[in-house]
Order: sequence, then C-alpha cells, then structure tokens
Amino acid sequence: MQFEVKGLSELIGAFARFPDEVRTGMHAMGEAAGQLLRGELAQYPPRRYGVKNPPRTAKQRRFIHWAIRQGIIEIPYRRGISPGSEALGRSWTVETRTLGGASVETMVTVGTRASYAPLVQGDDQTTMHQGTGWPTDKRVAERKLPDIVRLAEDMVGRILARLGLR
Repeated sequence: MQFEVKGLSELIGAFARFPDEVRTGMHAMGEAAGQLLRGELAQYPPRRYGVKNPPRTAKQRRFIHWAIRQGIIEIPYRRGISPGSEALGRSWTVETRTLGGASVETMVTVGTRASYAPLVQGDDQTTMHQGTGWPTDKRVAERKLPDIVRLAEDMVGRILARLGLR
C-alpha cells in the first residue's frame, strides 16, 4: 500500500543534517501507524449466537465427534481458551524497523502467527467468518489509510518543528 505524505520531501532533505532525529521520528511514526492497524485488527467482533456452520457430510460429522472425544474440540467453544485457539485477537503484533545507512526508510509489519488467521482475517477468509463480522486485514488497512496519512503528516510537521525547520 502506498500513499503520499505532505512535508516528507522536506523531512528527507533534513536527513542530511539531522540523521538521528529524522530516523527516530520516522520510527515513531511507523510504530504509531502499525499500532493503529493492530488495534483495529485485534478486536473480536461481537458474538453472534445462532450462526452455525454444521457439518455437511457424514465424514465431517464423524471427525467432529472423534475430535470432541479426543479433547481437540471443546463444546462450547471459548475464545482464546479452548484447545486449538491461538487467541487471534491478542496475537496481532507490530514490528517497526528503521533501515540504517543513508536511508530514511521505515518498514512496519503488522502480523500474527495464528495459523488460522488467513481463513479468519486474510485473503482466504471463509464465508462463515465474513458472516460473523471479522474484518480482513486489507479492509482494515484501506479504512484506516486516511487516519495513517493524517498521523504521518502530523508527525512530519512535529519533527520539522522540533528541528527548527518550520
């Protein structure tokens, strides 16, 4: 995802004179943007009782009953507690790296290690999870883009003011 931030060219110009200050500011900007996305992705949708996805075949039914007997599936399912839950909401993290050298580039990664995340909030989202209200990561990023641009422009203005360039 790409976007334009007003004042960024001034900030890049200031990098030659104030590399550490600019890098620190860019790192803080990236971290704040990542936390904004993480906060939205980590929210569980409201519980919807009655939304069911029953097994469609005898083979699926046999597997479910076997998994319940083995303790792999717990009835009723409890978010973040039941076996198999990887606490999707709590597992979202933000990693911010500011590249060194002659670069002002900051890389922000918002992600989760939950193995089932692509089926719940990713490109491969199942219709069941669409129906229960889980937003996809792309939809959250698109919805939050104006907030991220505004945040970035505010941070650029503050960094330039702190350096006495505005």
